[in-house]
Amino acid sequence: MPEEDPTAPPARLSAPSNDGSGPLGDVGGDEARPVRPAGPSTKAALLVLGITLVVFVGGFVALALGPSTVPLHIANTVHSAPGSPLRAIPASSELHPMVLGGQPPSDILAALALPAGSTSVPGSLEDHGVELYDYSLGFRVPASQADVVAFFRDELKADGWQQISSGPRSDGPGIEILGQHGAVDGNLWEVGVVVSATQFTSSTVAGGDVTPFTVELYIYSLNG
Repeated sequence: MPEEDPTAPPARLSAPSNDGSGPLGDVGGDEARPVRPAGPSTKAALLVLGITLVVFVGGFVALALGPSTVPLHIANTVHSAPGSPLRAIPASSELHPMVLGGQPPSDILAALALPAGSTSVPGSLEDHGVELYDYSLGFRVPASQADVVAFFRDELKADGWQQISSGPRSDGPGIEILGQHGAVDGNLWEVGVVVSATQFTSSTVAGGDVTPFTVELYIYSLNG
C-alpha cells in the first residue's frame, strides 16, 4: 500500500452530476434541492380580473340608470254598469289634475268612471289640508241629478268599490255616495261623490239641465 504524502493537498470531491450518479449522488441529487411551489396560473388571474371588471361596470350602469320606473297599467276603457242611465267613460284622464306626488295610485284611478260628457270646472281643485292625501275636483255633466246619482251608485259597485253610504249630506246640500277600495300600495282609499241639484239654463245643450258634482279622493287608512 503506497504511503500518503503528508505534504500533498487534500483530494477535492467531485461535484454531483445532474442525474445524481456522481460521487455525492446520494446526497447531492434533486431530492436534496428545495422545490419552489408553483405560482398561480396567469390565465386564472386574468379570468378573475375580467369578472371583477364586468361586475364593477354592471353595478355602475345600474346605479346610473336608477330604480325601475315601470308604471302600473291604467285601464283605457270601461264598461257601463248594467242598468246605468248614463254611459261610462274612464276617469283617469279627467282626474289627472288630482294626481300629485304619485297619488292616487294608478289602480285606484283605473277603478273610477265618470258619466260621459263630464267636464272639470276650472279652478275647482281643492286641497283639504289633511296630513295624508285628500283632494277634490268639481265637474259638470248634462244630465239630471237623479241620473248622476244612479250612475255612481251602480258604477262604483261594478268597479269593485264597497259602498259605505248613499244619501243626503248631513253637513250641506246634495247627495253623497261613499265607497272604499284597497290599493296595491296597501292603503285603503275612499271616494266621496257629492251630486248637487240640477241647474237649468237656457244656453245648456241636452234639454237645458246641467248637474254639478264633486269627486273627492283620500286615504282612509294606511296599509289597509
